[in-house]
Amino acid sequence: MVSVFSHYCSPRQIGLFALEAFALAAAISIALLLSGAPVLVATVGAPLSVLLGLFYLVDLYDLSRAATEARSGPRLLVALGASAGACGAMALLLRLSFPPGALLASFGGACGAALLVRTAWAAAQPGRLVRLLVFGAGARARELARSITSGAGSEYEIAGFIGENDAQVLSGDKDLLSLARRVGASIVVVAPDDRRGSPVEQLLRCRASGVQVLEMSTFSERALRRLPLAVLRPSELAFQDGFAQSVLADSLLRIGDVAMSLIILILSAPALALVSILIKLDSPGPLLYRQDRVGQGGRTFEIIKLRTMCCDAEAGTGPVWAGERDARMTRLGALLRKCRVDEIPQVWCVLRGDMSFVGPRPERPFFVDQLARQIPFYRLREAVKPGITGWAQIRYPYGASIEDARAKLEFDLYYMKHRSLFLNLLVIFHTGKTVLFGKGAR
Repeated sequence: MVSVFSHYCSPRQIGLFALEAFALAAAISIALLLSGAPVLVATVGAPLSVLLGLFYLVDLYDLSRAATEARSGPRLLVALGASAGACGAMALLLRLSFPPGALLASFGGACGAALLVRTAWAAAQPGRLVRLLVFGAGARARELARSITSGAGSEYEIAGFIGENDAQVLSGDKDLLSLARRVGASIVVVAPDDRRGSPVEQLLRCRASGVQVLEMSTFSERALRRLPLAVLRPSELAFQDGFAQSVLADSLLRIGDVAMSLIILILSAPALALVSILIKLDSPGPLLYRQDRVGQGGRTFEIIKLRTMCCDAEAGTGPVWAGERDARMTRLGALLRKCRVDEIPQVWCVLRGDMSFVGPRPERPFFVDQLARQIPFYRLREAVKPGITGWAQIRYPYGASIEDARAKLEFDLYYMKHRSLFLNLLVIFHTGKTVLFGKGAR
């Protein structure tokens, strides 16, 4: 795991991205040069950005899929075809003139480079999942397995478990290092319920021999990008690095929030006007939906959305979680939620300073009181401004239960600990994909 501006990234994912970017840039440059077209930053960078962006959109940098790329060829062809159309449209709109065959040669070179990189990557098998040997077989180990199988750790798979009782019989050919090598594990994750029986000498031997040894909490933070509540101790939050934010960093984030809010409001004004008319025609009631939410410092503020539910939807039930195919939604409301258009008025809350673009999602006071009584550290979310989108929103599906809220808090705590402009931009970039494909909307 590599730390980039305090955020942990997969070195293999970075390696695949960098290798492919270099190969595509070289192929496009050579094709333009051979066809007599100018090799400029714009003529190479524009198609390269489109290609890499579309590769990301179809999950070609998901290493769990890269391991089986031979069966994922159609996704690569879809991305290449879409990028060719996008680059052609871009050339027409910008009225760029190229020698005959230059664009076709560039596309052919890019196709060849992408296929070559993907074939070599699959042949070298660096895309295989990273195998873990877990020392522990109790509740903590099961929690780790659940986190990995839930999709948060798609780059990893568990090769086996060693129960705490087995630690007493690890000797000879049954030592921890031999077992790790036998099952092909490159990381030993220490996750016993009782640490007093941990074979410290064997763990040190594994480290000295090149096998990584990580505590469960450290592995979860670095590899799964979440802080597991099941093993989190208050001292780890109080004394470890992170959670601090400078005045300069906060000021830069605020400037970015204001600038993006103004841009979105201006660009979306025509669409909002049309949607407003449709809402009034679709069902009786106000255009906007206003609701109290808990913000920074526990202060309550009013959130604003386009109305997607019938009037007095909770009159007979009181506050309830949103569910799939929620009966309270109007016909148009279901569509607006699917494409996230109902969220646009929240940018006004960002302009007011009640929210940020990125942060933990603000909850209603009724649910905050309920969740704070059942989930440790839940009130820590109030240390930062809530966001329209967040690390938990892109890493975990829509939650409508206390267990979902607990899982999302683990991602929120990771975001709060590693918050930076880089991580904010990463979240916004991922959110674009989520909105485009309508994932997790309710």
